[in-house]
Amino acid sequence: RSVDGETGLSDPLRDLKETPPVIDAMRRWKPAPPQNEDEALKRVERRLRAKGLEFPSRTLRAFHTSMKVNETTQMAVLSGISGTGKSQLPRQYAAGMGIGFLQVPVQPRWDSPQDLMGFYNYIEGKYRPTDMARALWALDELNNDDAEQDRMMMILLDEMNLARVEYYFSDFLSRLESRPRQSDVSDANERKDAEIELEIPNMEHPPRIFPGYNLLFAGTMNEDESTQSLSDKVVDRANILRFAAPKKIKDGRPEGKVEDNVALSQTTWNGWVRSSSSVDSDGRVTGRLEKMVDLMRDFKRPFGHRLGRAIMAYAANYPNVEGGRGIDDALSDQVEMRLLPKLRGVEVDVAGSQFSKLRELVEKDLGDDALSQAIEDSLSME
Repeated sequence: RSVDGETGLSDPLRDLKETPPVIDAMRRWKPAPPQNEDEALKRVERRLRAKGLEFPSRTLRAFHTSMKVNETTQMAVLSGISGTGKSQLPRQYAAGMGIGFLQVPVQPRWDSPQDLMGFYNYIEGKYRPTDMARALWALDELNNDDAEQDRMMMILLDEMNLARVEYYFSDFLSRLESRPRQSDVSDANERKDAEIELEIPNMEHPPRIFPGYNLLFAGTMNEDESTQSLSDKVVDRANILRFAAPKKIKDGRPEGKVEDNVALSQTTWNGWVRSSSSVDSDGRVTGRLEKMVDLMRDFKRPFGHRLGRAIMAYAANYPNVEGGRGIDDALSDQVEMRLLPKLRGVEVDVAGSQFSKLRELVEKDLGDDALSQAIEDSLSME
């Protein structure tokens, strides 16, 4: 047993301080060479091909943008039937980018925040952390003097709706939402509501863990009869990417070789992130956002300032790449990822004219014929 020389007591935080395998692996990576965002995305595309995986470029851009906006939107949720690549996209994206990756398999019995972070074992007299708690501690530069510096990590809650998400994740989601702006995280008073204080009895200053902006959160959910639906709280704080069943089965033949992992710095990542205020004066964004606000009010599903800023942040951070349509693609994504999930349960025969206006916005204003047709198809199936 590890013993504290002054008190003769075992260290209740010994297990928390143990380095988890995900951090050990990251330490062996060489630093990534200087690269811009477009080069990093191309690296991810090469990795996907080398692994025999095929995702549309637009899906990759949507997931990448969803990761970049973690100040206004706390996570991305990938939903669809089993076997559509929902877990592989985050895993290979992280590896291609040079971001650490921790998969957390959600269990059906989970019913409290302890299932994510661990608990104090009174018999052993020590805190029993999960791998996720260890990883968060190892990356918390503000509270842990031995933390990894200038690194990024993604946490994937796999099959997150096997249990009731609001039971085990709601408190953690509130902490993420309470984080101050990046420029203010060094102020202990500003970040106190976002920090997780570990419950350890008889400890004068229990450790606090700040889940910082070097952490990216994603989740997968299977849509079948064995799973729970997401609560409104999660839907309001997530970009939801739906993975449709493939129209034809691909052979999945690998192309090219898998490149060595290199470590992306948080400094480089932060250099790619743009504030939502950078599109405040862009009429293509503000004008269409006003139409979305009016439409959702007509649907009796109004949204507030928080979601409005999140949509603007997504538009501001959408990568301007060859073959993409920039702002149009970004806002069309947001109709699909943020607005359509809020329209679950709206009766088509009652809100027919609103759905027509929504299709018109998508088709005429944003030029996304595929999404317009998908909305039309889903309405005809109601």
